[in-house]
Amino acid sequence: MRALIRVVVPAAVPGIVAVSVYAFTTAWGEVLFASVMTDDATRTLAVGLQGYTTQNDVYWN
Repeated sequence: MRALIRVVVPAAVPGIVAVSVYAFTTAWGEVLFASVMTDDATRTLAVGLQGYTTQNDVYWN
């Protein structure tokens, strides 16, 4: 376990960061594209979830 923590985890950090950046970029592109190309009747899940947020509060119900 000690070898895993001291050797493998530090070696994997650059890969984890790269995948996180790529996943965020892809998800943001999907939300941006869907919010521009859809209307109220045809929304994706990500755009629909944005409808629950307001400037001051989030409607969790």
